[in-house]
Amino acid sequence: MQIRTSLSFSTPAAHVQRGAALLAALIFLIVFTIIGVGVVGTTTTEEKLARNFRDVDIAFAAAEAALRDAEIRITGDWSKPALPVDPLAFGPACPDGLCDCLFKVNQALCKTPIPERYSMASSPSVEIGTGTTGTPQIALVSAQPRYFIEKKCANLSGESSSSSGGCPTKYYQITTVGSGRLSAQTTLQETFIY
Repeated sequence: MQIRTSLSFSTPAAHVQRGAALLAALIFLIVFTIIGVGVVGTTTTEEKLARNFRDVDIAFAAAEAALRDAEIRITGDWSKPALPVDPLAFGPACPDGLCDCLFKVNQALCKTPIPERYSMASSPSVEIGTGTTGTPQIALVSAQPRYFIEKKCANLSGESSSSSGGCPTKYYQITTVGSGRLSAQTTLQETFIY
């Protein structure tokens, strides 16, 4: 008599484990997909934020360039010898962006801020480089920066208006607007005594 023994390594538990491994792999795949989509969404949002910050920086730089251009126009440093802006070029209707706020008639009007009185996107405001300053156009902006120059009067402490013909201290108020590459706009204002 012969005794035969056979060993079988395949058990019913091994079949169950193959299905569990597949289920675990699918769960990991879903988790990694969700993490990947989240990372892509975060990256896209950060990219948009960076683009907007850059756009605001470009708009600010353009408005700052318009301030410097207006200062050059006032002082006349664009020509040798210097040829300052003609005081008679200023008027109540702001010809070429030059507003006169010294006359009594214009003083009530000039109390309203310039962006509320006039469009900063068209005449009578002027583009950078106006007045033969020779300032070049700015690249990478949706619109060239524009500005107004207002001639104003101030009474500083200790000054009398009678000794100086009604205006002890004359100064210029420059209002500029700069645009970025997309939709950002920056408005700057500066008081310039010359």
